[in-house]
Amino acid sequence: MAYPVMELATIFLTRPELTRVRIEVERDAHDLTLFQCKACGAISSDADLALSHLLSRHLEDYYEKEEKLSDPPSGSFVCVARCGVSGELLGPPNHHSYAQRVQEVHDSRCPGMDMESYRRRIETVREEAVVEQWKEEVRKQTVYRRKELPPDTEPCDLEPADAIRAFKDEFADKLIRKTRKASLPASVALYMDDIPLRSYIRRLWEEEERFPLKISFALRAAFKHMHLHVFKAGKGTHFVTRVVPGALDPEHVVEGIREVLLYLHDHPGISRAELIEGLRPGLAMNSDTAHDVLSPLGWMIERGHIIEFFNGTLSVPLHKRSSRPPELRPKRRKGKGKGKGKGKKDDA
Repeated sequence: MAYPVMELATIFLTRPELTRVRIEVERDAHDLTLFQCKACGAISSDADLALSHLLSRHLEDYYEKEEKLSDPPSGSFVCVARCGVSGELLGPPNHHSYAQRVQEVHDSRCPGMDMESYRRRIETVREEAVVEQWKEEVRKQTVYRRKELPPDTEPCDLEPADAIRAFKDEFADKLIRKTRKASLPASVALYMDDIPLRSYIRRLWEEEERFPLKISFALRAAFKHMHLHVFKAGKGTHFVTRVVPGALDPEHVVEGIREVLLYLHDHPGISRAELIEGLRPGLAMNSDTAHDVLSPLGWMIERGHIIEFFNGTLSVPLHKRSSRPPELRPKRRKGKGKGKGKGKKDDA
């Protein structure tokens, strides 16, 4: 069957995991470099943001995380600090773990921001419910263990800061590549940490959802590479099929096939039922006669002499009308003028 390319394009838009986004730096942007995560393909325009992505998304690919419960902290706490970027609770400023906690969240969430600017983003919350929430959270002590240890190395528990430091030293450089041209899954591109890039891609994605022009162009090129046939029909709509349409001259075929070809030529876009009704009015579709009329359709569709569209309608490739047998050619209507060529032809 022949399928409209634009309709196929919408399938890819509803399944981002089947679609890729290509990002390329313009030639005159000499100072711009992209940083791509080798693990998932995510792109960042900033090296620190790429590192933050690795820590938040891929640290646990290499280190196993475990949480242990301990006793709640003792003492009276009237307020807690909260990260103004990520919303994570940092703890009371007078608690012994506060400075280390600030450093951890800064390193994992905002490594590209200087510490002074980060501290200005910290909020102070005095709500009792939030203080109690911090007490419950601080009971959970997080430790990390390396998943794949080098030979002759004993496993050990690492504090979050130590695990982050070890991950940076051993894996970060290996997992980020610098490039000016990248391709990545749309399912990743639509949720990247780089907000300007993500917003730009989402805007383009929404434009494609309204009218999938770029994807349809990509599909047409891919279909041709796969030796499929792309052609126009109707009002310039592009269709794709595995069979190259090829007109069959009605003058050189048997009567039953000629009858079908000529009727479809004059009535493109009809269904099998409409074909039977047009050729044998009142005939039931399940009758032997209807079966005989439709029996040549299979091999003619396989060879491209008839095009069957995705919605079950039928048509024939364009062919010169002069190939009709003389007795079946439509008669000219006589015009009012005496000169030749001034009369009108009928729609056939």
